[in-house]
Amino acid sequence: MKKANKKLLFLIMIIVVLVLYFKPLALSDLINQNQKISIIRIELGTKDGIAYNNSETYNDITDEQKVNIINVFQQYSYRRTFGTLISDGSLSGLGDELMQIYLYEDNVLVNTISISSTGSISVNDKSYTLKNSQELISKILEIMNE
Repeated sequence: MKKANKKLLFLIMIIVVLVLYFKPLALSDLINQNQKISIIRIELGTKDGIAYNNSETYNDITDEQKVNIINVFQQYSYRRTFGTLISDGSLSGLGDELMQIYLYEDNVLVNTISISSTGSISVNDKSYTLKNSQELISKILEIMNE
């Protein structure tokens, strides 16, 4: 094989790996009907120069709410970043809202999802990016407040 062909093949392999690495991941793959869901919503901000955080906990989620949350998850995908491989799941630039979602099967925690209003998401202690994260948070809150 000529040297130019080897370089071209190597370049093609790199492109394929990058495309596969950065392909969208379905948020709905993390959740199913058999899981118990627990949600904590945290609002962050300052008022009169004093920092505050308000939180709401949603533990008693009905089957109907669970189905609606799963349907909302089907509308969103998240992506790896260059830092995903070496990340510890920490999020920077949280914005003014954070949602923690805990998914349990048989009382065993199987998935932890943290969504910030700025487009950062942490899934099982790895950092990713999520478009329209504020919209997702709002839709979940609408379901919880129905």
